[in-house]
Amino acid sequence: MKNYFKLAILTTMILYWFIISDSFWAFQSNLYCELTNKSVRIYTQKTINTLKCSEYIQSLEYLIKKEFQDMQKVDIYINKKQDVEYRKQVRAAQKQKINDLQKIRLWVIDSMNLFEASFVKKTQEYMQKKLSPYQKSLETKIAPLGKLGTWYQFSPYIQRQIYLITSQLQNLKDIYAATWTDSFLKWIQNYLYFKKLLEWKSE
Repeated sequence: MKNYFKLAILTTMILYWFIISDSFWAFQSNLYCELTNKSVRIYTQKTINTLKCSEYIQSLEYLIKKEFQDMQKVDIYINKKQDVEYRKQVRAAQKQKINDLQKIRLWVIDSMNLFEASFVKKTQEYMQKKLSPYQKSLETKIAPLGKLGTWYQFSPYIQRQIYLITSQLQNLKDIYAATWTDSFLKWIQNYLYFKKLLEWKSE
């Protein structure tokens, strides 16, 4: 009962991340970043030194766009042969700033992706451990039926049970194989749906 309670809490936490969207960005849009000169730290809750990672990215993209527009203005003066050497130095500095901002932007995005992948992996490991007895019980139930022949030889009820069990076993495999939160959520939702159907059929 204790393990089931923990799993229920974990499942609820996972589903919470996606209640506002069907895409993995719903997960990432709820992450918070703390940037230093040496690292990007990712959190699932806001702290004093953090800002939403998505807001960091938007701010960086705004600055990149602004620097690029300013560089285009400098190009106009260079083309007009006005203070060319000075303008070229300004342009080089602007280009370097754009490159630096882009590196920070990609740094944040890579850190978010790594955090998401790590979150999925750790959650998968936990779920696989806790769901192992459930998976084995399904495999035990389906094993004898798989040796008896084709589905049409069984009653509609048995055919339905075979379908539900094999589908649920596939859902579990897909949960363990998912690499991103969008597909991870999809298979968790399928797992919960088929679990209810199997419990109802067992009553």
